[in-house]
Amino acid sequence: MRTSTSRAVCTAAAAFAAVLGAAASSRADVTMVQRVDRTAPGTTNTTTTTTYISGDKVRVDNGQATMVIKGSNHTLTAWSPTTHLYQTANYRPTTIAQTGVTVTVTDTGKRSTMLGHPVRLYQVRVAMPGGGATAMTGSIWATEDIRRPNLSALGNPALEGFGTAAKIPGIPIKSVMHSPDGQQTMTTTVTKLTIGPVPASRFVTPSGYKRASQPAGAGAQPTPGPAH
Repeated sequence: MRTSTSRAVCTAAAAFAAVLGAAASSRADVTMVQRVDRTAPGTTNTTTTTTYISGDKVRVDNGQATMVIKGSNHTLTAWSPTTHLYQTANYRPTTIAQTGVTVTVTDTGKRSTMLGHPVRLYQVRVAMPGGGATAMTGSIWATEDIRRPNLSALGNPALEGFGTAAKIPGIPIKSVMHSPDGQQTMTTTVTKLTIGPVPASRFVTPSGYKRASQPAGAGAQPTPGPAH
């Protein structure tokens, strides 16, 4: 379980980076189903995730593992529906300021409709520390009628879109991001969006699951991935 659980945490963390369901003023609960397509020379990978957001709590299911982050007590819990084992760790990720990442968002003014919601197109540039050519570029279609729920209490740069949350108030419906060398592309598409109460039970470890052993000194600290 040591290896599988660690892998589960990393996989779920990557899903969080794609989700970016963060920031803005609304407190409405959100449920999203997303398809994430990753392409690189000679390879293509597609995953589907379901994300639940309520207050300062987030849950991500990717079919193989579940991860729940709670901002109120700074914990991250990951469990496997296959092994019925779980791990819980302190959750204090690197802040946006500490990453040294710089984000530039340009409102194109272009509009369309996706999933029955009016959306607006933004161009995004995410510059890595050190400058130079180490910048990801891409675009985000975000809702104009629904604002992102506020997850700033979690302090995760990935969840806050590395700063895009403050500049793109809507929920990203479709995003396309390219690696600095242009060889890799990640396309994230929301296929179902529901605004409404999420049961508190969604954020509770299932009954009967057992705590897995964890290597000494190990912690479930997801590394922020590409902003979308």
